[in-house]
Amino acid sequence: TGQSIEGNIWQGEDNADNGVLYYYVEVLEPLSDLRIKTYGGRGNADLAISYGGPPDPFDQFIDFDFIQSGNSANGRQSGQPDDDSNDQSSSKEDWSMTQGNDEEVHLYNVDVGTYYVIAYTYFRTNDFTIIADFTYPPENIDSDDAIELFPGVEYGPMSGYDGLDQFFKIDVPAGTERLEVDLFDGVGEAELFMRHESAPTPTTFDINSNAPGAGDKIGFNDPTPGVWYILLDSEYVFSGVSIVADFKDRYVWSYDGTPIELFNNEEIAGIEAPEGEELFFFLELENPGEYLEISTYGGDGILSFEVEGQTYSFDFDDFDIDFGGPEGRQGGRPNGNGDGLTSQDISIESNGDGTSQSIMIWNPSNGRFDITLTAVSDISDVSIIASWVESQLPPIDPEPDEPVIVETCKETAEIAFREVDTNADGVVSRTELRVMDDDSGDFDFDEIDLNSDGEIEFAEAVQELCTCDNELYNNFEQLADGGFRVSIEDFGSLVWFNEYNFLTMDVNDDGFVDFDDVEIAALLCDTIFSAFDSDGDGVVDDEDAFPNDPDESVDSDGDGVGDNADIAPSIANDLLYATGGTALLVLAGLLIFFLRGGMGGSGLTADSSQHWGDERHIAMQDEMLGLNNSFDKEIPQLDGHTTPFGDPMDSEMPYSQPEETVATTPVEVQPTSTESQISAAQNIAASEASSELLGNDSTQSPHNTNEISGVLEDLFD
Repeated sequence: TGQSIEGNIWQGEDNADNGVLYYYVEVLEPLSDLRIKTYGGRGNADLAISYGGPPDPFDQFIDFDFIQSGNSANGRQSGQPDDDSNDQSSSKEDWSMTQGNDEEVHLYNVDVGTYYVIAYTYFRTNDFTIIADFTYPPENIDSDDAIELFPGVEYGPMSGYDGLDQFFKIDVPAGTERLEVDLFDGVGEAELFMRHESAPTPTTFDINSNAPGAGDKIGFNDPTPGVWYILLDSEYVFSGVSIVADFKDRYVWSYDGTPIELFNNEEIAGIEAPEGEELFFFLELENPGEYLEISTYGGDGILSFEVEGQTYSFDFDDFDIDFGGPEGRQGGRPNGNGDGLTSQDISIESNGDGTSQSIMIWNPSNGRFDITLTAVSDISDVSIIASWVESQLPPIDPEPDEPVIVETCKETAEIAFREVDTNADGVVSRTELRVMDDDSGDFDFDEIDLNSDGEIEFAEAVQELCTCDNELYNNFEQLADGGFRVSIEDFGSLVWFNEYNFLTMDVNDDGFVDFDDVEIAALLCDTIFSAFDSDGDGVVDDEDAFPNDPDESVDSDGDGVGDNADIAPSIANDLLYATGGTALLVLAGLLIFFLRGGMGGSGLTADSSQHWGDERHIAMQDEMLGLNNSFDKEIPQLDGHTTPFGDPMDSEMPYSQPEETVATTPVEVQPTSTESQISAAQNIAASEASSELLGNDSTQSPHNTNEISGVLEDLFD
């Protein structure tokens, strides 16, 4: 503990030991794994181990072309192995060079001898700790010495290397629904092989797992009762791995089409799918990564998968070089805003055989990676895993998404119609459609040609593309823009010509509509749209008097006003208004005439204060009816200056008198006209009619001239 180093980036012969601390380990008996580890403190220490003498960190002997993550226990080490590839696991040298003081080196299949260790830095590191750890060869290197596992009981940790076989076994009772064997923890590369009642080998087995890394797992339903042998092997090395076997309830794979998120180094197992089915997965990187590896393995069948995402590269015009940070870290890096990094879209197909497929992506950008797995044949008990290491680079800001403009089915039909109508004659012939649709065969000419006239008009094309199922697919494919789902809110906000219930369309109730939801909705929907009914009122345009008004379709009297809004649907409004106006004028004239006659001498009694005392009112009425051209025209009088029913200008004479008074009035000259003889009855009837019209009691006359004038003004207004 408490180890510190002062380094110097410019090493020379006089200060060659600056920046290096030397250690050694004496191995007294063979080991399967010798591990040296540093941790804690501040700064940046690197670590190396070798046999035969201390390694020299400042001598350019490292072959940087040989950097293979699988050749070391944790994927961080680099170095030149021995010439004998079969003895790679017993390489006499290992290096670890990462940021900070957490470093780890391993030597496997170690013989007795002295091994030299150095901790070094180019700058400075303080207060770190260094330890050595021995792992002795296992006792189960032969199947006869297989270690028996018991359900749920862990065994480990273990180390291994190429050429070291370790055997286990478990007794499976009858009725077991599922058997799972799981490797966990540790680093490196390990593989599992299983066989019933016999020892497996890497080439002879009943089931195996070759997942990347040391976290392999095998699980399957309905294992055959009896002893199952397990081989733990590696083509490279692994360390710190534990194993556990257990009996589980039957596992049934279910998939509803929703993309499944993958997490770093977390396996999803038991995948099943019929031939031709697609399954969707995705993962998210918070920061740009050093690498991303995605693999499938195990089970039965044939599959392939595709990954879409982005990788980054450096734009050296904006790249800054930092020769030492606050903790002595060195190396080139982009500035803190992420400038100097550019990203590009990628799409990669997997490589492999059967269910063993993989993709390695170097320099993955931060963000989402979409994975589409396709079952080439029926697959079962397949596993998928994604592993990545994030770099210390800052996240790359994504380009802002441009708004998605979704064409309605009518707009799509218009564009398609123009493309197919090659001679621009306004109709599509059978030949034009066949040329356009020769490859896909998606369209049936006879189905689109609704009137069977041998040509497709534009309205017929709109009707075809705006059926409810075609409208759903058209809008979904545009809004999803190559994705797998859209939100209910966004989907429902589009312009629709048919009616849909988007809440019930979301089968799994996750707030999104995916392609499977759309397929179901397309089978169940009803088309209510008609390209031949512009206003959607159920009456085709040819039979609709108002094709753009959903509230009107019939105009019985031909006056331009629909029957629903027409006062008299069977009578033209012009005639109705003319007749009404004429009747109103006649009524007004009669009313004035009767009122005037009634007040002139109806014989009815009235209060003496209610006399006609102003000639101007009578003159105004005569003027309005055209009966008088001057206010100076004298009212005709009978001889003796009396009228048959009294003088309306006499303030002492009431408006009406009892009939017996009228009978005894002396008259020297009788009227010669018939009108004068019946005027009394007409005046009485007019008074009653006017009283009823004005809402007064029939026995009462107007109270004064102002009231009558007001009535007349209201009437003519």
